[in-house]
Amino acid sequence: MEIYHSLEDVPTPEEMNVALTMGSFDGVHIGHQKILKKVAEYRDPGVQVAAVVTFEPHPLEIISPAAAPCLLTPLREKLLLLETYRFSYTLVLNFDKELSMMSHQDFVRDVLVGRLGVKKLIIGHDVHFGAGAGGNGKYLESAGRELGFSTEIVAPVKNSGKIISSTAIRTTLKEKGDVRIAKAMLGRPYAITGKVVKGIGLGRKLGVPTANIATYPKKLMPLYGVYAAYAEVGDRRVKAVANIGVRPTIPMKKPVLCIEAHLLDFSEDIYDEKMTIEFVRFLRPEKKFDNVKLLLAQMQKDIAIASTVLK
Repeated sequence: MEIYHSLEDVPTPEEMNVALTMGSFDGVHIGHQKILKKVAEYRDPGVQVAAVVTFEPHPLEIISPAAAPCLLTPLREKLLLLETYRFSYTLVLNFDKELSMMSHQDFVRDVLVGRLGVKKLIIGHDVHFGAGAGGNGKYLESAGRELGFSTEIVAPVKNSGKIISSTAIRTTLKEKGDVRIAKAMLGRPYAITGKVVKGIGLGRKLGVPTANIATYPKKLMPLYGVYAAYAEVGDRRVKAVANIGVRPTIPMKKPVLCIEAHLLDFSEDIYDEKMTIEFVRFLRPEKKFDNVKLLLAQMQKDIAIASTVLK
């Protein structure tokens, strides 16, 4: 799959009619996957290319920064997931002030048709685009009849009767820490990836060493607390107890977010290596203990529970 970061980089659409979809696709959840699969598998004698248009940064970063969400899948993660569909290309459009002010009519006429050569547009039921979010599925169906492309609107996918959306997944993770429900909506476990960095060394002193990871600053953090998890380092997959929070038991001048994992039956030096923490089950919320001894006792209980969960 080719990845383009500007319209100028995309090959000219002459004799190369395109089936495409567009959206932020944060999370690439199973609702998104239904759309993406339809585009990737679309077959028609007049269509030679399957493509995706997505945006960076998230449009709300420009339109309403205070409302901009933390991301389930920062761009690098999103592109890796899109790559599995074997599209001809993904176009990552820079969502800036200029693009935010482009009307939905101009975007369709000048970008989708004039520059990209769309012949088949497959979109989600809740698509909105253009200045003031003036464009929607109904408009695209009408514009397609005029400009020579067909539009297919894909019905939403539900989980336990509720529509799956990026917002619903963020809420489930942030407010409840329910990584099992998030997995059902994502179609895969929620995970955080980052480089292993040095921490304060408390876990090692207590006999429960932890690997601390530094990750993308706008990556969504699940509810602060302790999780049964798997840690992946290179080709190794290890049972783990992961903790997300500010370590309230440890006196600190300023609380600092910490993402750390104790890897079970593992003692290798992995500083500076990339590690992925794949969340399996929420065990308990973050808690301040009266002293470090009580914290250690709880950590040992967490390890025992996680060992059972991860069998």
